Amino acid sequence: MIEVLIVEDDPMVSEINKSYLSEIPGYQVVGAVSSVGEALHFLKSHQPNLILLDIFMPEQNGLSLLTAIRQQQMDIDVILITAATDIESIHKAIQNGAFDYIIKPFKFERFKQAMLKYKEQSRVMKEEDKLSQEELDHLLLEKRGIVGDVILPKGLAKNTLREIWSYINSKNGEEFTTEELVDAVGISRISIRKYLTFLEQIDVLASSCSYGHIGRPVTIFQCKDACDRNVKPYILN
Repeated sequence: MIEVLIVEDDPMVSEINKSYLSEIPGYQVVGAVSSVGEALHFLKSHQPNLILLDIFMPEQNGLSLLTAIRQQQMDIDVILITAATDIESIHKAIQNGAFDYIIKPFKFERFKQAMLKYKEQSRVMKEEDKLSQEELDHLLLEKRGIVGDVILPKGLAKNTLREIWSYINSKNGEEFTTEELVDAVGISRISIRKYLTFLEQIDVLASSCSYGHIGRPVTIFQCKDACDRNVKPYILN
């Protein structure tokens, strides 16, 4: 779970950020403060993975918090969510290693894009000891929106994922079970389960339990909204 601190002086925007994060699996809001001073106090006892940071706040500019985080070498990533569009602010944010910069007012899709890219980078950094140049290019260029495909978790193959997705897509939104997918694709139930878990993690599938005639639970899967867009980066050539 990726822990997030929201640093935003507008209560409405803070609540929007919380609400949007609740729609994206893998994130947990661990705190919400309204000033740089409150944020620094919070960081003395708890260091989240990610901070969603506004710039225009009372007393101190939000960029001063980003600078302090870098000077103190805290292992915390920062995404700016701000109305600041001046080049000086943008340049300073980039210089200090901001992961992304979202300009207010923003739409959910732009917010979600940033969070999914951050989650992908976090996953790769945790799972991999080393990266090839190709893998690193995918990671860095995808962050900048230059390429479409991203790195699959270890043990998953792009061709197999394509085959699985082809079957799921052919269902046109209808529900299906693990056994149906095993029969259609022809690989083991254990392997299929890994792919289904991954597709749930990237917000492609939703699952629910159904009880058969003898009371045994059966997991039912169904595509979520925008599932095609979420899976495409992983199956492109």
